[in-house]
Amino acid sequence: MLIQMVEAELESKRKEGSYTKQFKGQSHFFGYEGRCGLPSNFDSNYCYALGYGAGALLQSGKTGLISSVGNLKAPVEDWTVGGTALTSLMDVER
Repeated sequence: MLIQMVEAELESKRKEGSYTKQFKGQSHFFGYEGRCGLPSNFDSNYCYALGYGAGALLQSGKTGLISSVGNLKAPVEDWTVGGTALTSLMDVER
């Protein structure tokens, strides 16, 4: 709706001769991003730890692993960060 309003305003300015540029509005669907609340401290710490673990796995040349964080009921300082084999998360169906 905002893009349509801007286009209508610019079109009227174009007819007046005060606007000669081109405008092509581009929208973005925010989906969950637009409806979610701010992350909690737990969310922030958890995602930071996951990212840190992923970086450590890459740095050490480990492949086939996904970053994992454990001991989440404990204080952040006592969390464990490591890697879990992707194959342990898969189920072979025949």
